[in-house]
Amino acid sequence: MCAVDEAFHVLFVCTGNIYRSPMAEAFCRAAIHERGLHATTASAGTLEGDRPIAPLALCQIEDVDPQMATHRSHLLEPEDLLGADLVIAMTREHVRRVSVLEPGAFDRTFTLKELVRRGGRVGPRRPGQTLGEWLASLGEGRTRSDLLGDSDLDDLEDPVGESPAVVRGVARQIRSAVGVLVELVSPGGTG
Repeated sequence: MCAVDEAFHVLFVCTGNIYRSPMAEAFCRAAIHERGLHATTASAGTLEGDRPIAPLALCQIEDVDPQMATHRSHLLEPEDLLGADLVIAMTREHVRRVSVLEPGAFDRTFTLKELVRRGGRVGPRRPGQTLGEWLASLGEGRTRSDLLGDSDLDDLEDPVGESPAVVRGVARQIRSAVGVLVELVSPGGTG
């Protein structure tokens, strides 16, 4: 897939692309910058696009990524998936949607919580190990049927229409998991 010293592209996917995935994109972009990684981030949703980021979501990320104030939601397209080295979904449903849209993307698509959990078992990417090799080790034995149904273990709550406290809680979960994700994908990361 990509050599250790090459850049890689992470795509975050949720439903509306106005809460969870743009927050994850912003937190990831900041963590990548802090680690000095050669990586880019983007986000998309499974609903029609061109809507502004939710104000409650923006409040959670504007200090780490002010450019997100101009974010407009983007409808997930096959081209987005073909250009992504790693696809991070917010729920199992989003993984399934990705797999239908681009079946070849399954092996590099995980829910955020699933990737962190599996990465904790496998360990961080080793020096000299490509991202693709590391993802293959994460997905060893994993099947599409493992991701049927909903799961508190894998799914991040959708905060649409919820209180500011719920949005803050979801943002905290995303920020924490994305921090772990960036440590895991960093060559020689500490996990």
